[in-house]
Amino acid sequence: MHRTLRTLGGALALTVLLTACQHPADSQASAHADNTRTLVMYSVPPAMTQRLSAVLEQTLEPHDRVTSPAPGRLLVYAPHASQTSIREALDTLAQQKSDRQPAAMQVHFWLVNGFTGQGKDDASLKPLTQALSPIRNSLGSMHFALDESVSMVAQPDGNFANTKTGSKHEYLVQLKPQDSQSVSAKIKFQDSAGGGLSQLETQVDLRTGHYVVLAQAPGIRSGYLKQTGPFSLSAVSKAEADRQGPAPTLRLLIIRIDPVSGV
Repeated sequence: MHRTLRTLGGALALTVLLTACQHPADSQASAHADNTRTLVMYSVPPAMTQRLSAVLEQTLEPHDRVTSPAPGRLLVYAPHASQTSIREALDTLAQQKSDRQPAAMQVHFWLVNGFTGQGKDDASLKPLTQALSPIRNSLGSMHFALDESVSMVAQPDGNFANTKTGSKHEYLVQLKPQDSQSVSAKIKFQDSAGGGLSQLETQVDLRTGHYVVLAQAPGIRSGYLKQTGPFSLSAVSKAEADRQGPAPTLRLLIIRIDPVSGV
């Protein structure tokens, strides 16, 4: 009996024969044992889990099953005689991981201030409308202004990428691939200017093209505080604060990732 396993992507264009061999002299009992379905867990590269699962679903018999209980794990229910060939096919496909490194990611951050009351959002925040809508719906009438936007390129290889904006803000990102469209991200942010969201350290799963609100903090305009030392802040006068206008109600940090074009 021959089964053909065909990969779905051009980079993994490969045909593997899954062969369960039986000799004419085999007894009926042996044949029955070979056709008995067994449940086997396989370890695969986490970034390839969904792709390999899709490949198997296209090739297994109607009564066979493949599921993924977690990234890096495939649970295959198939005839006992086929399991060895399935393992060999998965190993062959997984070895191609080294030939195709995960694509670099463009990481975008938006630091946004929210103000109570009617008003127009900054035009630059129009792409973030869907991400801001739940906050507006929850807190009532609000409008938003962009404080800062930052972009950096990060490799999903477990190493940190970072960028600083002047002496105020520092952004650090560590990406690890999950599949072709998502990564696990460890994110650190620090605001040394006392802008309401002084620091953040979090871990989150991100999908490409999706905006995610990482943090929401009370808004303290950085102008109400001034830095008097490496680790100390002091209040400014009321007159100076009044000249700067109303203080924000909220401080938001929003992120989005996208594959780098041409990589």
